[in-house]
Amino acid sequence: PGIDAAGRVLESTAPHLRPGDPVIVTSYGLGADRWGAWAEKIRVPHMGWNSIEQKKNIGLLSMNEEQRFYFVHSYHLKAANRTDIVATTDYGGELTALVARDTIAGTQFHPEKSQKLGLALIANFLRWAP
Repeated sequence: PGIDAAGRVLESTAPHLRPGDPVIVTSYGLGADRWGAWAEKIRVPHMGWNSIEQKKNIGLLSMNEEQRFYFVHSYHLKAANRTDIVATTDYGGELTALVARDTIAGTQFHPEKSQKLGLALIANFLRWAP
């Protein structure tokens, strides 16, 4: 398993993985987009703590309490396939916070800076068997 801050992981990294290798990506870059008109209503870069809403359970999040993670980014993910969206956050509108497909998961937030809940996500990832 690995934690990787590279962008465009599903396209660029997936061909180089062995089948079943789990990968988690922070500051996810696949399909990244600038804020556009949103930037007039919000502060960019987005820096700070935000709650996330789990859309589907894949075993990475421990949703028995409010989930607040630390975000630092100037771009946001526009998931090409909405079925890949695991969690969202609200920052002037709904933003993708966590995506996953096959054995690859990507976060818009930084689990390594998200204290207890970020460590729990990393621990869940190390046990993850999608």
